[in-house]
Amino acid sequence: MEITKTKISQLPPEQLRWLSSIKNLFEIPFYKDSIKSKELIGAIQLKAKENGYLEIGSVLDSDDLKEYFKG
Repeated sequence: MEITKTKISQLPPEQLRWLSSIKNLFEIPFYKDSIKSKELIGAIQLKAKENGYLEIGSVLDSDDLKEYFKG
């Protein structure tokens, strides 16, 4: 979790706020490794890319995002 926190702290403030708002808006089903959680991570990554938040995709991988949303 410490590595993920470090990576997240490197995000530009606007992207960090966006990611935090996503976390606050959705009850993300990460209590188990499910297809739904994988689909949701993929959708979040796609939306970040569409919004021009390229650092989210380049700094954080799927496992990092899953860890962030669990915490």
